[in-house]
Amino acid sequence: MSYASERVRALQNAQRMLEFNARTGTVCAITGISQKELLHLIPPRGAQSGRWPSTHEWYHTASLAQRVEASLFAVQYWRNRRNGFEVVESLIDAYGRYRKSVGEDPLISFDRAFNLICHLEGNLWGVESRSFDIAVCPHCTCQHLIQLGDQTPIGACIFCRWVQRFAVDARLQSRFPPKSLPVIAEDQIAATAGTVARDSSG
Repeated sequence: MSYASERVRALQNAQRMLEFNARTGTVCAITGISQKELLHLIPPRGAQSGRWPSTHEWYHTASLAQRVEASLFAVQYWRNRRNGFEVVESLIDAYGRYRKSVGEDPLISFDRAFNLICHLEGNLWGVESRSFDIAVCPHCTCQHLIQLGDQTPIGACIFCRWVQRFAVDARLQSRFPPKSLPVIAEDQIAATAGTVARDSSG
């Protein structure tokens, strides 16, 4: 890839990350663009300044909802990587898919997601070793994010716990409202049934 192509790609990635409210420090670290140049080329509206999260310790005290959403992102990222996509592309795509699934009020910021992949990969952006992995629960078969060395008993992964608590936890119900099929009017049902009947008789 030529320098010009790499430059255009870096700017495109920067723009996408800023749309996710990424800190300018995170964007600069990932793209290699200086902060001064970034602000000149792509003036972000209300961009956050400061350093990105540098530790994974937050996960120890995270709520169940935060851990569920961390897994939603991390599993998609890991799937992208296993399919041969490079780190930055996998990060941006996975975060975009995560945002589509949870809406405009994510519990995992882009900067937190960046921190997660560093500790999931290891030897990445100053993080020397891995702290996380992706596992498959033998009970519910869901892929989920775990800390290395995790000895969670069968039936106690974050998604198993989510299912167990959902019916009695108003906060989870509010955070993850059930999605209903669209309501179909009776005349639409009748019309559809008539069409199917005509097609089958023909």
